[in-house]
Amino acid sequence: MKKALLFLVFGVSLLLGGCVKNELLITSTLSNNSTRTWKLEMLYKNDQAQTLTPGQLIYTKTYKKDNTWEDSDGYKGTYTLPTEKLLKEITTNSSGGSLTIDYTIIKITVESLTVEYTFNQDKYKFVYKL
Repeated sequence: MKKALLFLVFGVSLLLGGCVKNELLITSTLSNNSTRTWKLEMLYKNDQAQTLTPGQLIYTKTYKKDNTWEDSDGYKGTYTLPTEKLLKEITTNSSGGSLTIDYTIIKITVESLTVEYTFNQDKYKFVYKL
């Protein structure tokens, strides 16, 4: 019985430790352990590539180590990573009050970030590059 309990505790510790490690890795990739600015490269609506408007061509989003973000449109807020595939952003200066968006992280590397979310039954995918 003691061995089974020991293995169970060890297994749960490894699982939880792995989740924390992955979250730290994603946070450090997102913010570069300080500040990282991502530039919008592509936008898809329901898997169809969209032509970027002049404003979208210069759109950037900056993530900071202190779990805050801001974009080139003047919006800002906070973010959390509840899981390694979920980026939760709260816009704190939205005209209608705070706004929460849950993005699914499709891909994150040191040079690219792809996230998507669904709004009014439409799926939007954003591809950012450094």
